[in-house]
Amino acid sequence: MSQDQPIYGVDISDYQRGIDLAQVAREGYEFCVVKATEGPYGDGTSTPNPSYGTQIHAAASAGLLTGAYHWLVETPAEAQVDLFLEAVGDVSGKLIMVDYEAYPHFPSLSPTMATLRAFVTELRSRIGDHPILVYAGQGYWTSPPPNGSIQDLGVTTWDAYYPLHPQPGLGSVLYQQGKRFGWGERWGNQEPKFWQFSSHGRVAGMEIDVDAFSGTREELYALARADLPDVVPQVEVPAAKPLVPPGFVPLRVQPNSPIYQDRHPTRYQWREDVADQIRRIYAKFPNVQINTYVDHPEGFRRDEDSFDIWGPGGRNDPIGFDLGQRVFDFVFTDPNPPLIDWCIWRRAIWSIRTKHFEPFGNDPFTFHDDHCHFTFVRG
Repeated sequence: MSQDQPIYGVDISDYQRGIDLAQVAREGYEFCVVKATEGPYGDGTSTPNPSYGTQIHAAASAGLLTGAYHWLVETPAEAQVDLFLEAVGDVSGKLIMVDYEAYPHFPSLSPTMATLRAFVTELRSRIGDHPILVYAGQGYWTSPPPNGSIQDLGVTTWDAYYPLHPQPGLGSVLYQQGKRFGWGERWGNQEPKFWQFSSHGRVAGMEIDVDAFSGTREELYALARADLPDVVPQVEVPAAKPLVPPGFVPLRVQPNSPIYQDRHPTRYQWREDVADQIRRIYAKFPNVQINTYVDHPEGFRRDEDSFDIWGPGGRNDPIGFDLGQRVFDFVFTDPNPPLIDWCIWRRAIWSIRTKHFEPFGNDPFTFHDDHCHFTFVRG
């Protein structure tokens, strides 16, 4: 692994309560750092993450390398370390990180370098030689008074920098588009090993923080003092369901027919990367049926770039809202190629041009309430 092809991960908090972390792992992410605590503040109150235990357990169960972080505030460091370790417990096998950034709306709570040093020193006295990560951004680090070098703290740094903000998209796509703008010694006289490169990565049906690690898998697990898994997490293995249903006979085109399906008969032929995408869908949702058709969509002639996802009966068998939404989210957030050109589901269209959803359709045929449609960027 390298800066060119990093290991991807996510960081989450209670704002992502209910996220499907098994789906996060299926999408190719390998680590998950969860907010544990914030505070205590000057009045003695604090803000622990009520979802921390649930999220850490779900991440571990999904095979993700887990981690915990504390949001640092400008109060005595010892009490903050107490709060953090009370929530996290045994740090073995976890990435341990402190979040050093400006506190929104309450500048008096924005931490100073002295508090960061005190926190890291106190934390190290409690957890020994377990690695400590420090998350920060160049803007806050260099704002008056500048914080200077971090090298003497003996920590691994995690940079926050969003070169494509606020553009949403698949994590791997956003990274490849923006990687030339990141890395390097952006703050603290030290090059980071982690980079939070977007807060709008589409993961498991949500838009969340997405991160890259530039080292090897062995180096990543060493930072958590964790053993490498026997099996490296993989994107879901495609199922063997045939792309062409047994017994299918292609019908001829009837260009003058008033029936849409006669003018655009069903086909099951795609370019290879689109076919691979269909195999991934069948691996997770074997009961759906996927097809294209002649001149698909009508007037665009993107037959081999497009597909529709229906219920088990195939074309014109409604997929249903629940299954349809799960399949749509799976395809929409898949980090693998091909790139989506546009997609339509439940009266809304998203396109690579606008990068947001807009109303679509004016009748039951065009609403797409009964099936999901995807057209992919030409290879």
